[in-house]
Amino acid sequence: MIGLSLTFERRGIMARTVVGVAANLCPVDAEGKNIHSSVSCRFAESIRQVGGLPLVIPVGDESVVRDYVEMIDKLILTGGQNVHPQFYGEKKNHRER
Repeated sequence: MIGLSLTFERRGIMARTVVGVAANLCPVDAEGKNIHSSVSCRFAESIRQVGGLPLVIPVGDESVVRDYVEMIDKLILTGGQNVHPQFYGEKKNHRER
C-alpha cells in the first residue's frame, strides 16, 4: 500500500487522510437473520500503518452514502459482494472467466 500524506481539514488543521473502506455483509447465524457489516482487520491496520484513519462504510443504506463520501478523502472497495459496474461508470461484462 502506498504511503498517505497528511491532508488539510476544512478547518485548516493538519489531519490524517480518512480512508473509507466498503464493508462486506457477513451472516452470523444459521438463518441469516443477523448480518454484520465488517472489514478485514488487515485493511484497517494497513491504513493505520501508513498514517491514514480507516472509516468502515456499511453497505445497504443508500440514504447515507453521500454523507460518508463527504467524510472521506480516499475509498477502498474491498471486494466480496459484487458491485454493479454502473456504480463506477462502466458497462457489465458478460464474458466468462
